[in-house]
Amino acid sequence: MKKDTRTGKIKNAETVKSLKEKVAKAKSIVFADYRGLSAGSANDLRAKLKAENSEMLVIKNTLLKVALEEEKINTDDIKKDLEGPTMTVFSFGDPIASIKTIFEFAKKLELPKMKSALIEGVYADTARVEVIKNIPSKEILLGQMVGSMKSPLSGITNVLGGVHRKFVYAIDAIAKKKDN
Repeated sequence: MKKDTRTGKIKNAETVKSLKEKVAKAKSIVFADYRGLSAGSANDLRAKLKAENSEMLVIKNTLLKVALEEEKINTDDIKKDLEGPTMTVFSFGDPIASIKTIFEFAKKLELPKMKSALIEGVYADTARVEVIKNIPSKEILLGQMVGSMKSPLSGITNVLGGVHRKFVYAIDAIAKKKDN
């Protein structure tokens, strides 16, 4: 019995089209080796990533390479990472949140093992991803920035308020001296 290859080609074309859409929308794409990760653990990680507005997929590396190339993403660095079993995580929100989630999850099981990532179109190898995971979240960085911008204003307010206080203290001292 001969297998119908047209059905397979159509399915692959649809998969590549879907992947291209995900690649175009994703703020970061993470590649990790999932060998040894049980189905239950993979589903737990998938749920945690979904809460971070990310999607975890296990797809054929060749189809992912085609989608990346069609989206004009330089795949030279990524080609070596797309060998063997590869889990791909597309992050549509905070580009670093999914990386932090994967590393936090991997603390317990030491799986999955990070291969690399594309963060807003820039390739990051395993070592760079290790550094990036320590960057605070966007909200924390914004809070720190607002705090540092507010600091000089608070200092000026205190200095200007000090002039008024000293003036009031001087007037008060003069009034007490006249009373005596």
